[in-house]
Amino acid sequence: MLSNLQSSMAGHLSGNGSIHDLLLGDANIQSNTSAGVAACTMSNNATISNIRAERVDLATNGGSTGIGAGIVNGGSVANITGIHCSVDASGDRAHAGIAVGRLNSGIVTGTTVMNCTVTTSGESHAGIGAGYQDKGGVVTNTKAVNCNVKTSDIFAHAGIGAGFSEGTVNKTIAVNCHVETEKNTHMPESGRD
Repeated sequence: MLSNLQSSMAGHLSGNGSIHDLLLGDANIQSNTSAGVAACTMSNNATISNIRAERVDLATNGGSTGIGAGIVNGGSVANITGIHCSVDASGDRAHAGIAVGRLNSGIVTGTTVMNCTVTTSGESHAGIGAGYQDKGGVVTNTKAVNCNVKTSDIFAHAGIGAGFSEGTVNKTIAVNCHVETEKNTHMPESGRD
């Protein structure tokens, strides 16, 4: 078990790179840029899979964040498990999710969480599978139990599968979860992320 992690396993995971089969406990990551337990960013055909995080606190000020990865531009994030974790992002367009903060393209599948909290402040979205999901992304098979997702800006959205989605979200299960966002009287403009 890895503990007291102060930075991600990888800054940028690309090509056919892979991070898998990790158990992380009692980790604390704080960053002023995008961050993740496995990778800050990932792209192409990279994969992150079978990551279990217990009592992990992840916080960014100005960047997207998630246990799998902060920002995903292709590839797959699969089987992320979070137990008693918190993910927090502050600042505009600093999205937060348990699996992924910002999913531009690629797939997030098999996210399972219990007793976790995801929060954002500023114009940023929060979710369990992904905080923000663009048209090229897919979030599927998300399960959340006793979780809280909260945003605090009228242009910020919160959800379980994804906080804000322009892609595909399906097969989402939420049990005893609470989603809270400031009153928003209109939808954000397309492209406003």
